[in-house]
Amino acid sequence: MSSWMTLDQLASEFGIAKHTLQNRLSRGTPMPPSYYFGRKRFFKREEVYAWIEKTRTETTIPSIG
Repeated sequence: MSSWMTLDQLASEFGIAKHTLQNRLSRGTPMPPSYYFGRKRFFKREEVYAWIEKTRTETTIPSIG
């Protein structure tokens, strides 16, 4: 059984302002899949983490010296 997250829970879990997530959604910026139930938007926790892994980019910090 999947665990559902609201936009508030998603923001809290990842330390992102809810307003930032709302802006991304309204602008069509890539976001994890979401579903409406009535007037509320929900995200499946496992799909959020799968989306993060899929879209993640590796970064390296150059060495000094």
